[in-house]
Amino acid sequence: ALIREAGQLLPKDPAVAASKAELLIREGRFKEARESLELLSRVNPTSHFPWYFLGIVDMEEHRDTEAVRKFERAIALNPEFEPAFADLSVAQMNQKEFREALSTLTRAGARFTNSFRIAFLTGIAQTRIPDMNAALASFAHAEKIAERSSPESLDARYYFQVGAALERGGRPEESVRYLEKSLELEPDFDEALNHLGYMWAEKGIELDRAHDMIRRAVAAEPENPAYLDSMGWVLFKQGKPGEALTWLEKAVRLLPEPDATVYDHLGDVLAALGRKSDARDAWQKSLSLEKSEAVQKKLNAP
Repeated sequence: ALIREAGQLLPKDPAVAASKAELLIREGRFKEARESLELLSRVNPTSHFPWYFLGIVDMEEHRDTEAVRKFERAIALNPEFEPAFADLSVAQMNQKEFREALSTLTRAGARFTNSFRIAFLTGIAQTRIPDMNAALASFAHAEKIAERSSPESLDARYYFQVGAALERGGRPEESVRYLEKSLELEPDFDEALNHLGYMWAEKGIELDRAHDMIRRAVAAEPENPAYLDSMGWVLFKQGKPGEALTWLEKAVRLLPEPDATVYDHLGDVLAALGRKSDARDAWQKSLSLEKSEAVQKKLNAP
């Protein structure tokens, strides 16, 4: 009886009903959206729309395992629905299942050869594995697709991802051009601000500009441990270890899980402040998380 009643109340076209649920999702009314979509899935059991949007609700609520199941159901019902493949890969990457995400995207890429989003997400998945050469090839493919059909897709986030991949692939000069292009399109894009600022701090160049960029990134996300680490590192490079220590200690406190680089930075700052024993503890922690000849040399030093 409930399903019959729902069938009378919901729009007969599943796409129309799903669009109404999408509006609820955009307004943050997830409980109402979920209830509507679950009814729709029973009224229209062969429609992929309710399963897809239920997956979106799950992702909004950080239930990525459930989202994966919903997106896979949507794909089974309609293998021609490209957004389900794309969002399935995002949910898989959220769970750090990067090879599974790449497998999903490879299947999608063979089916949707002119999809910018599939090509772009493929590049992102490849950076996470990591395979920078493959990632850069995927980003280049995505750029060609966008130039033909959707130039607006080449936004700040696109240029940021390519810039980050170029830097990790050992091509820093090209990386800077892409990161600067990202910031030209979106001057307050905190990820790009932090990435470029940290790159310069690491090289010990453009330190005033690097400090300003990182300051703006921290202002956007005051409790982001990566940004706090960058601030501590640029201050250290500017010869201010005392100030740097405050930021790095805060970064350590806020880390969701221990990070080798942050502990290495903390050790360098503590050593500069003459706290050799504490520095060695930090370096030892860094080395326990990730092997590094550079960190081992610091520990071996008298």
